[in-house]
Amino acid sequence: MADYQFVHRLSKRNMEEYVKKYWGKWDSRKFKTNFKKENIKIINYNKRKIGFFEVTRKGSTAYLNNIQIIDFFQGKGIGKNMIALIEIGEKKAGTRKIQLQVFKKNSAKLFYCKLGYSIAKGSTHSVIMEKVL
Repeated sequence: MADYQFVHRLSKRNMEEYVKKYWGKWDSRKFKTNFKKENIKIINYNKRKIGFFEVTRKGSTAYLNNIQIIDFFQGKGIGKNMIALIEIGEKKAGTRKIQLQVFKKNSAKLFYCKLGYSIAKGSTHSVIMEKVL
């Protein structure tokens, strides 16, 4: 439960602005319904929770469903290193491609482009990005 509360608070802090802009409101009940603790990996630094990520796999494609870092630790290379570790792990597992979805107006889109992800398709509010491993 402590991990759930951490993940919910961090997600809400980082994403509520986008969710409200595109979908109207943050829905904690929907968040809880979609929360799959078996897919969540907590990122710790000096015994402190500083972020998390969620990856699922279908066939030879992995989906980076979420990665969130506490704002104080953003811009320090942690996200970049986490993505690199995820890619290494997925490649070892036989994954051929990683996909993720990001809001079009989210600065994270540029971050993923710098890491070699390209836009595969778009919708009204978001884009699906992918990287072949």
